[in-house]
Amino acid sequence: MDEIRNLEYEYDLMDNVTQRQNHISGLSEGFTYDALDRLTQSSTTGKIDDVDYSYAVDYKYDINGNITNKSDVGDYSYNAVNGVNSTHPHTPNSITGLKTHTNNQDRTYTYDANGSMTKNGNKSITWTSFNKPKQFTKGTDSTTFTYGPDRSRYQKVQTRSSDNTTITTQYFGKVYEQIKQNTNTEHKHFIYLDKQLIAIHIKTDTTSTADTSDTTNTPTTPIPDKTRYLHYDNLGSIDTITDGQGNIVERMSYAAFGERRQRRLGGHLIRYCLSSPP
Repeated sequence: MDEIRNLEYEYDLMDNVTQRQNHISGLSEGFTYDALDRLTQSSTTGKIDDVDYSYAVDYKYDINGNITNKSDVGDYSYNAVNGVNSTHPHTPNSITGLKTHTNNQDRTYTYDANGSMTKNGNKSITWTSFNKPKQFTKGTDSTTFTYGPDRSRYQKVQTRSSDNTTITTQYFGKVYEQIKQNTNTEHKHFIYLDKQLIAIHIKTDTTSTADTSDTTNTPTTPIPDKTRYLHYDNLGSIDTITDGQGNIVERMSYAAFGERRQRRLGGHLIRYCLSSPP
């Protein structure tokens, strides 16, 4: 059985993390701060998924504490509507020189009167009357949320045009989710201890198709139940997921502001990815 984790942290006199080391992956990070305890640089060396990982990011701020530049992203702009004299001074209206794995791009952001983002590049967002997200749209793909009388979310519908797929997720409080996709119905039961989520039990109602040369009478194999156990770092982020035998199912790593690091995609290292654990 693999060692689940071996982490080491160092702090300054203001309790800011100055060093973070993962002795299993070999990833080492350093952090520096200004006189206001704002992060001014984060540096990372080591390996993620056997990929060498070495870079540093510098941060600059305006008088309000808004980020004006990230060296790995570009310049953040705040105009008179969304800037220092507005009701919502912390919403950037554009990022110039946005760095991707292919080239540098400019991206413009639009907000409504409540300060909620309505456009992010080629993505559009609509909101309910009580200021919760109603729909995300990118091209012909969309994600739509439905809320109950108490304004809590109870359904999410994702449509994907590339393969004509619809995924419907229904939420029942914090303890159960039902996910329907094609002929599959997946049930997720969330298990808590002292109000912290510690495990997810997953049961699938359908069967998976086995390989066969007989296309007219395809045998099927039941999809086994599975339980995933969640392990947290010192900041409360899930960094490791194990199965019922204690085997590592997934490891996760996060950057300074909480962005999840991701592995290579198409030969390029995608450094940040917002996602949720399975």
